[in-house]
Amino acid sequence: MEQYVNENSTSFLECRFKDEFGAAVVPLSGWFRIDDMTGLTEEITGSIVVDQTWFIPGESKYVIVIPASANAIIDDTNIWEDRQVTVEWFYPQSLSATAQGTDVFNYRLKNLSKITG
Repeated sequence: MEQYVNENSTSFLECRFKDEFGAAVVPLSGWFRIDDMTGLTEEITGSIVVDQTWFIPGESKYVIVIPASANAIIDDTNIWEDRQVTVEWFYPQSLSATAQGTDVFNYRLKNLSKITG
């Protein structure tokens, strides 16, 4: 299911962190980055909208607040733009090692000036 966000709106991404077995974990730390992926293929990375931003969750879920400025349309001739949020987290394992998980979330940003009718 495609997710849509209106341009210039604050949005929220709820993350639920899991280990390699699917069990909830409390990460020691994590980071996210937002890229503009409009018109790009998977082999080509987009331009950075929000650079790597670190956080400390404190529990197995965490809400990333995506500011309205990150949801601004870059090219006003586009009807919509694609954004990708990459999230990486680091959690303790039983062997005194640190493991990591990574996931991506894609959403489509609506250019409200292009909506007619």
